[in-house]
Amino acid sequence: MMVGLARPEFLDHRSGWGSGLFPHTTIRLEPLSNADAAALAEPLLANLDLSRETIERIAEAAEGNPLFVEELTAAFIEGQSLGSDLPTTVRAAIAARLDALPSAARAVILDASVVGRAFWRGVLVDFGGHGDLDDALSALEVRDFIRRVPSSRVRGDVEYQFKHILIREVAYATIPRSLRRERHAAVARYVESAAGQTKDLAAFLAHHWREAGDPDKAIDYLLLAADQALNGWALAEAISLFDAALELAPNDARRRQIRLARGIGRVTLDDYQGAVDDLGELLPELSGRDRVEGLLGWIWGTEWTEQAAETIAGAQEALELAQKLGDQELIAVATGRLSQGLAMRGEPGDLDRGAELGEKALQIWVPGTRSWDRVNHQHMFGEQLYWMGRLADAGALMASVTEAEADPQSLEARLRSASLRAMVLTSTGRYEEGLALFDQTLQLAQRLGRPIRIIQNYSTLPLRDIFDLDEARRRTEDSVEATTGMVGFTMPKAMAMADLVQTALLQGDIATAQAAWRIQWDDSVNTKGWARWLVACRLAAARAELELATGHPIEAVEWARKTIELSEPVRRVKYEIVGRTLLGHALVASGKPKEAIPELRLAVEQADRLGSPPQRWQSRAGLARALYQSGDDTGAERAFADAGTVINNVAAGLARERAARFLAAEQIQEVLKPRPSSRARS
Repeated sequence: MMVGLARPEFLDHRSGWGSGLFPHTTIRLEPLSNADAAALAEPLLANLDLSRETIERIAEAAEGNPLFVEELTAAFIEGQSLGSDLPTTVRAAIAARLDALPSAARAVILDASVVGRAFWRGVLVDFGGHGDLDDALSALEVRDFIRRVPSSRVRGDVEYQFKHILIREVAYATIPRSLRRERHAAVARYVESAAGQTKDLAAFLAHHWREAGDPDKAIDYLLLAADQALNGWALAEAISLFDAALELAPNDARRRQIRLARGIGRVTLDDYQGAVDDLGELLPELSGRDRVEGLLGWIWGTEWTEQAAETIAGAQEALELAQKLGDQELIAVATGRLSQGLAMRGEPGDLDRGAELGEKALQIWVPGTRSWDRVNHQHMFGEQLYWMGRLADAGALMASVTEAEADPQSLEARLRSASLRAMVLTSTGRYEEGLALFDQTLQLAQRLGRPIRIIQNYSTLPLRDIFDLDEARRRTEDSVEATTGMVGFTMPKAMAMADLVQTALLQGDIATAQAAWRIQWDDSVNTKGWARWLVACRLAAARAELELATGHPIEAVEWARKTIELSEPVRRVKYEIVGRTLLGHALVASGKPKEAIPELRLAVEQADRLGSPPQRWQSRAGLARALYQSGDDTGAERAFADAGTVINNVAAGLARERAARFLAAEQIQEVLKPRPSSRARS
């Protein structure tokens, strides 16, 4: 008898448990010529007194099928009469061999075929009626119908496998339908009683209960198997299982339950448009808690297809319904979704309100509940905090995500959270730690077969900060290529294009920067999602820099002011600093250094509060140039010295090769070089 199960995956239908629901992998054998078929049959028939003509007849009947040759040959070896009419198909040959078996062996192989391609002695014992079971199994082995597996996947039991799937199928087809049902139910009951943990056997049990004529139990196991597939990031398999459950559903209520689970399954594995379509069609049929669940899944899909208005409206309805139900779990999730919708829209006041709701959601979250929703909310809220310049808060939140246990379906959010944590580290000057975490996260994502485009988007920023521009450009171009053709979620492409503009600018590649800017600007400002304000800030700043690089300081002033105007309402502190620094440069280039000084002093103050080294040294360098042009040599020297201190502190924290590249960059050398006083210049 079976005393326990080995690894949980031992009954995975993909390992050979036959069923109509999960088709077997077809073993394709190349056809043989008649001569080759005869050559195959001849040694097998060497001990029989058969003429060459008979052997050639066998080869001709097999029509080049090696398995057919083997089955016909085996039939003759087992003593069947050659006769004048050979079986015309391999199935017929197998059936003839089965019919010729002793009755005990034939009964055993028929019962074994109910189990699947692989079967166990303990199951046959449980069926009963096989008093000479071991003799029958030995006879089947000798006749090459089955083979004993050296290492059983069931502890304490003996495992066998049909030599070929066709043998199992022909044997199974021989069993009367009424007996099949009885046997399938017996297999299912045996596994349920012997296995204990049946969730890992769900697909197997679903097949047997379906064939036993118990659709309710089959549906339960199909849904359990679908959940297992989702945990393994096997979306197509999960959808197939949900669809199979729908075919068995006895009424509309059960169908709604399955459709809801299917839609939420799509959401959890990033099939956002599929989820929007599935759940959008289902929502009018839902009420109560099911409607809240459907709305939460639907708005997660609309969020990632950048439909801000729909996300906010759906989240508000879900929150109101959850409050009426008094369901604290759902209230917390809906509050988090509303926070994310507001952050995506980015209208004046949205980021502040979104941050307030994001913190509230975490405060009211019921401990130990809805881990997937919590991890995803923490990540999205962490992104918002990062954009708003709350680096320490974002870093602490991302650390809690990456260090906490979570369900397998939250893998994508955890990878993104690790990369955002790396962004926070590098943004606060801890470049070596952050870059190492980026590399680890990229390697892990690749090993797990997950897309790396978002992580690569993130990782190019610190590389630009320390002037590793060739590697930044390579990753940027890979990210742009990886996002080509994406539908719905435009942020990765928008960010990658903005990265390309900034990297090209640092390399002095004005033509590429201009071309990329023209492609992306209209797309960003016209989208309904994050890019409308998040990427537009970056592109406005890049345009100001382009105007400066091409000798148009007046236009640069306009674009720098636009950068500030875009950044302030959404608390995009970093690009407000960048905008003020560029405005200072443009005013100096326009011959207005005294107008530039207040803007640059404010940029320095903001950069110190933010704590990000590039903004700190760049704003100080800009202030120094404005002071220098206005004749304040002492103030300029002090500002240049402060910028140099920030630069040297960055270099001190870098590995030797990175530090050398950073300090050798033209932009850095321009800050560190000695300057004559205004008196000497005159």
